[in-house]
Amino acid sequence: RFPDAILLTCVGSFYETYFDQAIELSQLLNIKQAKYKFAGHDYPFSGFPIASLGRHLKTLVQEHQRVVVIAEQI
Repeated sequence: RFPDAILLTCVGSFYETYFDQAIELSQLLNIKQAKYKFAGHDYPFSGFPIASLGRHLKTLVQEHQRVVVIAEQI
C-alpha cells in the first residue's frame, strides 16, 4: 500500500524487517538477509543493531528516498 515505506520493528537490540521488505532492506543497505522457519515455511528477515540506526536511516531516507516507520517495544 505504501511502496516507499519500510517498517522497522525493534526486537531486543536489533531493528528487523520481514518478508518482501527484508529482501529490499538487505539490498538497499548491503546487509545479510536471513530466513526463519515457521509452520514448515521459510520467511525472509533482515536487520541491524540499534547502534547502526542513524547511519542506516541516513542511507534509506537521503540516498533511497524511503519513508521509515519504527515500531518500538513498550
